Amino acid sequence: MRIGRLSALCSLLLSLGVLAACTGQAASSVPSSAAPAPSVSTVPASSASPQEQQLDQLMEDLERLAALEDARDEVLDGHVLRYNEHLLFEYEGSIVECSGSNTPIRTWEELTSFYPAWGLPQTFDGYTFSVAAIMAGDNLTMGPYIQGDSPMPPLNEVFAVTLDIAEIKCARLTYTGQAGTFSLIVFDPASYSSTAVSDPVEALADGYAMVTSTLFPDLDGTALHWSDDAFGYLLYGPTDEAMRSWAERGIRENFQLIQEV
Repeated sequence: MRIGRLSALCSLLLSLGVLAACTGQAASSVPSSAAPAPSVSTVPASSASPQEQQLDQLMEDLERLAALEDARDEVLDGHVLRYNEHLLFEYEGSIVECSGSNTPIRTWEELTSFYPAWGLPQTFDGYTFSVAAIMAGDNLTMGPYIQGDSPMPPLNEVFAVTLDIAEIKCARLTYTGQAGTFSLIVFDPASYSSTAVSDPVEALADGYAMVTSTLFPDLDGTALHWSDDAFGYLLYGPTDEAMRSWAERGIRENFQLIQEV
């Protein structure tokens, strides 16, 4: 998964209720006083097209995100947050919470320690887990701090959080073997439009299908698609023949994100 500033911006906008408005999805409201919200563009409608205004707003948001990242990095002073580590810091009179959600997870032990109910396998048919990148609703990259039932952690001190596997919106895992690699995408269907998730190419038996998807532009070609009660799955490669064979063998029995513990 490509991790970068745009991903962090999306997390920030999601936490402010902005991304949901752009995508037509519902989001819980956040009091404006609690968030270092991106400023509203002041370009008059008469002097710029809607597309130009959107671009201006995006650039303003990116500049604000860059300033937030600089403030965070100054506090971290070289420390790289692990996936489940968070930090509170003050910026322009507001408390900002950031996380290590953009840090790839490279060991199975670490992954399953974050999510004890993790049900996806470490190995499958000669392939072994090598890296995961996860976006979760309770582990946003950057956003306003909203206090819950627990006391507020100290400012400028790294702390670990407990994460809920049901809050995962999208996970991308890479498995590596002698025959190459394959990528598995697990996604919450409620968080993505059906047109972005899959475009049917060939229906297979037992609810499987070969599809194309725009969910991750760097993953082209066809993917094997199936779903369970909570998540959808897209598996890319290594070959169409292998994916059809795995569908015939009932791969969903091996790949299910959540297992009871």
